[in-house]
Amino acid sequence: MQESPANPRAQLHYIRDMLEQLKAISTASGSPFLFYLIDMAHQEAAKELQRRDALPSRREGHPTV
Repeated sequence: MQESPANPRAQLHYIRDMLEQLKAISTASGSPFLFYLIDMAHQEAAKELQRRDALPSRREGHPTV
């Protein structure tokens, strides 16, 4: 298993990208309910990234949420 970066934002990008790939696989496998669940998780990851982008950046020494 590949280790994900320590940066929470980078982890969210990684999760979103992996879910995008899983959506394609679930479509090809003919699993509509699995596609639905993965798509919901993908949308949630994308919303969380947008939410974090909207937050004001923090000063050095304080990690971004």
